Amino acid sequence: MFKNNLRTRTAIVFISIALISIVIVSITTNILIINSFGNYVTKSTDKEFSNIANTLAAVYKSEGGWKSTIL
Repeated sequence: MFKNNLRTRTAIVFISIALISIVIVSITTNILIINSFGNYVTKSTDKEFSNIANTLAAVYKSEGGWKSTIL
């Protein structure tokens, strides 16, 4: 009885650690992808497209950035 209980506890702990790490990795990769895309857009030669991207970035920052989207 006690061994099974210990095994289930350790399994639950490992699964929760794995899920938390997956969430953290996905959030950081999303931040990196969006940051690199924003840099690419602002350096692009198409003025209208870069203006749209700058406007979206300004609105996004004024709305509270990552904290409002994640939480």
